[in-house]
Amino acid sequence: PAAHLLQDRSVMKIEGIEEVVAKLEKLADATQWRALSQSTAAAARIVARKAKSNAPVGSVAHRGYTGALIAPGYSKSTVKAVRFRRKYNSIALVGVGPNRLGYYTAQFVEGGHKDRAGGSVPAKPWLKPALDSTESQLLSAFESKMKTFVNKAIR
Repeated sequence: PAAHLLQDRSVMKIEGIEEVVAKLEKLADATQWRALSQSTAAAARIVARKAKSNAPVGSVAHRGYTGALIAPGYSKSTVKAVRFRRKYNSIALVGVGPNRLGYYTAQFVEGGHKDRAGGSVPAKPWLKPALDSTESQLLSAFESKMKTFVNKAIR
């Protein structure tokens, strides 16, 4: 998830967010979580678009772990942002990546792996660079969505 990856970075400041947070605290818990979730999802969609354009495309069709024939470019076509269901009132989780049949691009291509002959296949990151290159855009998308949602809810 994008928010999880941002935790290890230095603290980022969003201009004008203090008054939005003050307004947000006046809303009901369910509305607070909805605002946080929708704002986080708006930011994640930006990362998902960039990740989709960065995703590797193979040249040969192959069988997946379920036995299904997977065409080149399948995992790229399944990259998306997913909001996770509400578990705690103050946490909104969003994930960006391919679906279950396309997991190998995140698992083996992003991080590298050992091949069957015992050699090593180097990592070719594509998800992390998508997050890094869209960092300023996702923060501004989060900010604008949050401000819009809170101002609409306050009225």
